[in-house]
Amino acid sequence: RRVHGEITKESTMEFCSKLNPSLTSLNSSPADLIAIMVGEVVRCLECRSSVMDYEVVHKLWGSEGCARSLTTVRTSMLAVSSLLRYADREGLTKTAFEELLRRHSVLSESALHSIADTAYTHSSIGTRSWVDSKPGQLVDLDWRLGLALQTSQCDQIRRPFVTLVLKQLAADSAAGIESTALDLSLPQFQELSSALHSIAESMQTM
Repeated sequence: RRVHGEITKESTMEFCSKLNPSLTSLNSSPADLIAIMVGEVVRCLECRSSVMDYEVVHKLWGSEGCARSLTTVRTSMLAVSSLLRYADREGLTKTAFEELLRRHSVLSESALHSIADTAYTHSSIGTRSWVDSKPGQLVDLDWRLGLALQTSQCDQIRRPFVTLVLKQLAADSAAGIESTALDLSLPQFQELSSALHSIAESMQTM
């Protein structure tokens, strides 16, 4: 919720409350590993890249004895990315960013300092340099394979289907990332895959 272009206290709380479940695991994570994670997020934001290397961060954490599932690492990185984009859009200083996290997030002092120190030392955050990120920009893609057991169409029972979950930047910066789920039959997925392959080949020849 915006009033004269400013984020109100209520909307800030709502924004953080959506991200808090994805940030909780960072409280039990070493500061140096959080810094590695934030460093990868910052790299993508600075390069305007929509693809973060979750697997590399996941393996680095595992090699340092900090076992986290790939899903946990991914959701944490997406949450941190939302926080940093929010801070940049609002032109927050490091002190203001830390105060926002202290008041409205579940992050411990150690975790929030690690995030803020890494972000503000190695990026242009707070200068609104990332505000040209476009609503709808794809930031992540998940997929699930399922089997239809109940449907109004009898000929579709026991047919495999694919669910694609597209995660993109929301039009409202306070909303962070929003998801869109697409259910595709196997023929539809194969048609989409073929179309994407053709597009990729065309792009390589440009």
